[in-house]
Amino acid sequence: MSAAELLEGLDLVAARWSEWMVARGVDGLLALAVVGVGCLLARRASPHLRAALLLLALVPLVAPVPPLPIGRSSAPSLRASLAELLVAPPALESASPFPADSAAKDATTALPAAGAPSSRPPSPWLWPWPTIAFLAWAAVVLALLARLVVNERAALRCLRRAPRLAPNELSFDVAALARVAGLRRPPRVVESAELSAPLTAGLLRPTLVLPRAARAALEPDELRFVVLHELAHLRRGDLWLGMLERLVRIAWFFHPAVWIVGRRLALERELACDDAALARFRHRDRHACAGAFLKVVELAGAPMPRLAAGLSRDSRHVRSRIMRMVAPRRVVTCRLSGRAWLALTASAAALLLLLQPARGVAQPRVQAARPTASAVEPAAGAPELPELPELIEALQLGAHWLVRHQDSAGFWDADGFDKLCKGTPCEGKGGALNDVGVTGLALLALIRSWERTGDAKVGGAIERADAYLGSVQDSQDGCFGPKAGQHFMYGHMMATLTLVELQAAAPADRRVGSIRRALQFITRARNPYKGWRYAFPPDGDNDGSVTSAAVVALGRALDAGFAVDATAVDDGLKLLDELTDDSTGRTGYHEAGSLSAREPEDMDLWPSEQTEAMTAAALHARAVHDVMLRTSARTLRGIDRLDARPPRWDIKSGSIDLVYWYHGTCALRAAGGSAWDRWRGAIAQELLPHQVRDGHAAGSFDPRVDPWGDNGGRVYSTAMALLTLAAALPD
Repeated sequence: MSAAELLEGLDLVAARWSEWMVARGVDGLLALAVVGVGCLLARRASPHLRAALLLLALVPLVAPVPPLPIGRSSAPSLRASLAELLVAPPALESASPFPADSAAKDATTALPAAGAPSSRPPSPWLWPWPTIAFLAWAAVVLALLARLVVNERAALRCLRRAPRLAPNELSFDVAALARVAGLRRPPRVVESAELSAPLTAGLLRPTLVLPRAARAALEPDELRFVVLHELAHLRRGDLWLGMLERLVRIAWFFHPAVWIVGRRLALERELACDDAALARFRHRDRHACAGAFLKVVELAGAPMPRLAAGLSRDSRHVRSRIMRMVAPRRVVTCRLSGRAWLALTASAAALLLLLQPARGVAQPRVQAARPTASAVEPAAGAPELPELPELIEALQLGAHWLVRHQDSAGFWDADGFDKLCKGTPCEGKGGALNDVGVTGLALLALIRSWERTGDAKVGGAIERADAYLGSVQDSQDGCFGPKAGQHFMYGHMMATLTLVELQAAAPADRRVGSIRRALQFITRARNPYKGWRYAFPPDGDNDGSVTSAAVVALGRALDAGFAVDATAVDDGLKLLDELTDDSTGRTGYHEAGSLSAREPEDMDLWPSEQTEAMTAAALHARAVHDVMLRTSARTLRGIDRLDARPPRWDIKSGSIDLVYWYHGTCALRAAGGSAWDRWRGAIAQELLPHQVRDGHAAGSFDPRVDPWGDNGGRVYSTAMALLTLAAALPD
């Protein structure tokens, strides 16, 4: 493996590390806030409960919160806002390891071969910020781990030198006390002249260490209290929990939650063990227990290695602990009560709901800041974006062509739309079984035009198409249209997405049930633990194209407030990740990094090498689910592939692919940056001159230049071109 490949691998690891740390770090801050409120409410409760709550605050730092099949709440937006503060957009823009001017290359230039290493800045100071941060973090963590190992080895040597105490050397039976404390096996008891305070140590072989000076100074009942306190640490599992906490503190040395929680947790553990020991004494004997604690504090000398949990010698807490011990009529408990368990469960449920991933996804999911046209200067070498009125005019002209060719029943006839033509029929018929799909596309294009113009003529066509889709939905399983032909699943995905968008633009109660049934059909059509393809019931086959369409539809439904199966979304995104080659950023159709799909008879006219449709579709799906496209090496490489192959209307080379152009526009709009400036200028430059401007076909686009024109026809090509132009419009 070459040095360049090693550096590329380092960039990839660092990008994934940064995604994980940002997501977990944000969750840790929110968990700290929730636990802080819980501890305030439980300030009069037992320290066992507060200690458990504090441990709960550390859980999101080490594991993602499992998604629930619920709709979007306000919590994901809060998580996204915090993540935006942690990851500034300028830093995201500079994170790409690829040359910034890659799109300035001639579009006919071949892309780098799969697996070829990209150029890497020679100076470490020019490396992507995730790589620099990862290396700095790793250096600190390794140093802290080394210090932990040194301290633990010193502690083990200290324990080996300490002689073991025989049972008859103490005035009470430690084994009997251990059973009273709830331990199945008593710990080994040793006496040490090196240590100045009692403690328990040893993860695999628990050992109770009694300092020689303390054993000589304490009365039998006082020593019994000290031993019961240490046995309570063993009963609570504080040795293991303490070690895990230290490891979390090392990994998150920069996070305020681990230090705040760690300090408070140390006190609550001691208070909990105080209570567990005091519960074995009568109330009138508790003054002796307080005296024992005070003697131990006085005997404690210079700081010693922190082997395990032990009696605290912090002067700030000594007084409060003594006052708690002698407080009259205070009820003490040995462990969590039933009421405390109920409170802890409620806190965990509240935390689970608050930290639900955006749209039910387990990975860090925050959309990168998207610059608007008014806020961003055009990138160097980017085609100039036409004036907004010119783009609106093109959008409206195309919408009027669609309105003129809408059937009176409300749908668009893919292979029979020309019967509505006046004079010379428009050319470009599609497939007879694709009416539902092209109706969904045409309706979505009209929605986008209506949002910009408010055209009443377009509004009437939208109402008719809305009614048509409702009429062709299966009342049993929720599928739109017949399950005929190879591509009916695309038609259902498109119809579902369109009705979701219509519901967001113009809510109607009559539409809610239809959308819910459609979403349920999408969920049932998914292959177990994977994605989607053409068959229903699912046959176990998957592809990146149908899966991307399903993930986009589910994501937009979540945006509109519908409940969606979070597992289906998560598995769909995972499949797209599996189909994406990490070294090239290309998403394959069936296999990782493979070329986009083409009909066999179309390969000569539209070579797969001329498109990055699957990569664009996968990036679009991730963006809909708030994935930060500019913090992952995988998605950065995908963005770079799109940037290197901008839209180009060249019939001879077969570079026209409206599916690619639409998904690429949506993906790069979410990613922002210079690649977006270049892309949207190219979209307008390539599409506007090829829109028919005269005659009955005015506003439409020729389907014969696109690889999927035979399936969708002129309705498809016009709708796709309009949707692409609408996505390129400034906000």
